[in-house]
Amino acid sequence: MAMFRVRERSAADALGAVLTVELAGKQLRRDVLVAYGYLPSHDPRVHLGLGALTRIDAVEVRWVDGTSERFGPFEAGSVYELQRGKGTPR
Repeated sequence: MAMFRVRERSAADALGAVLTVELAGKQLRRDVLVAYGYLPSHDPRVHLGLGALTRIDAVEVRWVDGTSERFGPFEAGSVYELQRGKGTPR
Protein backbone atom coordinates (compact mmCIF):
# COMPACT_ATOMS: atom_id res chain seq x y z
CA MET A 1 0.00 0.00 0.00
CA ALA A 2 1.05 3.57 -0.68
CA MET A 3 -0.99 6.76 -0.60
CA PHE A 4 -0.36 10.09 -2.29
CA ARG A 5 -1.76 13.49 -1.34
CA VAL A 6 -1.42 15.67 -4.43
CA ARG A 7 -1.34 19.40 -3.76
CA GLU A 8 -1.05 22.65 -5.66
CA ARG A 9 1.51 25.30 -4.63
CA SER A 10 -1.19 26.86 -2.44
CA ALA A 11 -1.51 23.51 -0.58
CA ALA A 12 -5.04 22.97 -1.95
CA ASP A 13 -5.79 19.46 -3.19
CA ALA A 14 -4.94 19.20 -6.90
CA LEU A 15 -8.37 17.96 -7.96
CA GLY A 16 -8.37 16.85 -11.59
CA ALA A 17 -4.66 16.00 -11.66
CA VAL A 18 -3.73 12.63 -13.19
CA LEU A 19 -1.07 10.32 -11.74
CA THR A 20 0.84 7.81 -13.85
CA VAL A 21 2.49 5.35 -11.48
CA GLU A 22 5.43 3.21 -12.64
CA LEU A 23 6.06 -0.01 -10.74
CA ALA A 24 7.51 -3.40 -11.65
CA GLY A 25 7.64 -2.50 -15.35
CA LYS A 26 3.96 -1.50 -15.47
CA GLN A 27 2.09 1.79 -15.49
CA LEU A 28 -1.10 2.57 -13.57
CA ARG A 29 -3.25 5.66 -14.00
CA ARG A 30 -5.11 7.27 -11.12
CA ASP A 31 -7.12 10.51 -11.02
CA VAL A 32 -7.25 12.89 -8.07
CA LEU A 33 -10.97 13.19 -7.32
CA VAL A 34 -13.26 13.62 -4.35
CA ALA A 35 -16.41 12.33 -6.04
CA TYR A 36 -17.27 9.46 -8.38
CA GLY A 37 -20.99 9.99 -8.78
CA TYR A 38 -23.90 12.15 -7.68
CA LEU A 39 -23.39 13.85 -4.26
CA PRO A 40 -20.69 11.62 -2.75
CA SER A 41 -17.48 12.86 -1.19
CA HIS A 42 -14.27 10.84 -0.80
CA ASP A 43 -10.78 11.21 0.56
CA PRO A 44 -8.74 13.05 -2.12
CA ARG A 45 -5.63 10.94 -1.45
CA VAL A 46 -4.74 8.43 -4.15
CA HIS A 47 -4.52 4.92 -2.66
CA LEU A 48 -2.51 2.17 -4.36
CA GLY A 49 -2.68 -1.46 -3.29
CA LEU A 50 0.71 -2.93 -4.18
CA GLY A 51 0.32 -6.58 -3.20
CA ALA A 52 3.78 -8.04 -2.63
CA LEU A 53 5.59 -5.09 -4.24
CA THR A 54 7.64 -2.90 -1.92
CA ARG A 55 8.66 -0.05 -4.22
CA ILE A 56 7.16 2.46 -6.63
CA ASP A 57 9.73 3.50 -9.22
CA ALA A 58 8.19 6.87 -10.10
CA VAL A 59 5.00 8.91 -10.13
CA GLU A 60 4.31 11.44 -12.86
CA VAL A 61 1.69 14.07 -12.07
CA ARG A 62 -0.07 15.81 -14.96
CA TRP A 63 -1.53 18.96 -13.45
CA VAL A 64 -4.81 20.41 -14.67
CA ASP A 65 -3.03 23.00 -16.82
CA GLY A 66 -1.29 20.19 -18.77
CA THR A 67 2.21 20.55 -17.27
CA SER A 68 3.85 17.50 -15.71
CA GLU A 69 6.29 16.70 -12.93
CA ARG A 70 7.99 13.47 -11.91
CA PHE A 71 8.46 12.31 -8.30
CA GLY A 72 10.02 9.26 -6.70
CA PRO A 73 11.07 6.59 -6.07
CA PHE A 74 8.90 5.66 -3.07
CA GLU A 75 8.79 2.78 -0.61
CA ALA A 76 5.52 0.97 0.13
CA GLY A 77 3.70 1.45 3.42
CA SER A 78 3.63 5.25 3.67
CA VAL A 79 1.62 8.34 2.80
CA TYR A 80 3.46 10.83 0.61
CA GLU A 81 2.70 14.42 -0.36
CA LEU A 82 3.38 15.46 -3.94
CA GLN A 83 3.37 19.24 -4.14
CA ARG A 84 3.46 21.19 -7.35
CA GLY A 85 6.86 22.73 -7.99
CA LYS A 86 8.77 20.17 -5.91
CA GLY A 87 9.14 17.46 -8.56
CA THR A 88 11.25 17.28 -11.70
CA PRO A 89 9.54 19.09 -14.61
CA ARG A 90 8.77 16.93 -17.66
